[in-house]
Order: sequence, then structure tokens, then C-alpha cells
Amino acid sequence: DIWLMFMAVQNDTKIIRTYQYHRTFILSEKEQTVQLGKEAIYQGRYIKTFHTLAKAYPHAYQNMLSEIAE
Repeated sequence: DIWLMFMAVQNDTKIIRTYQYHRTFILSEKEQTVQLGKEAIYQGRYIKTFHTLAKAYPHAYQNMLSEIAE
């Protein structure tokens, strides 16, 4: 979730990925034909949201860029 990532970086909070409670969800083809995450990426909504958050939280965006550069 990119909003969570921005809020964590904005507030200098570390994010740790854990697999302790990870499980694969089974989707019924009748219930859901497109996964929301894939739909957002293919329609460009993910990158639009990222740019909107970068403008709204420039401190977080700069921190992310500095972490990538390290």
C-alpha cells in the first residue's frame, strides 16, 4: 500500500515485512475476475496516486529518494 509507505516515511517509522501471517487467498472466478492491484497498475492509477502523494508529502518523497540512492 503506497499510502502506508508514504505515511511511514513521513513519520520516520520503519516498516518490516513479515510472512508469519501470510497466506494465499483463493479467488472464485465467478466472484472476482480482476484483482484490484493489477487493475490499478494496468490503468495507471498506481503511478497517479504515487505522484499525488509525492506532491502532498514532499518530505516523505525526498526521504524515499535518499534511501534509494544509498
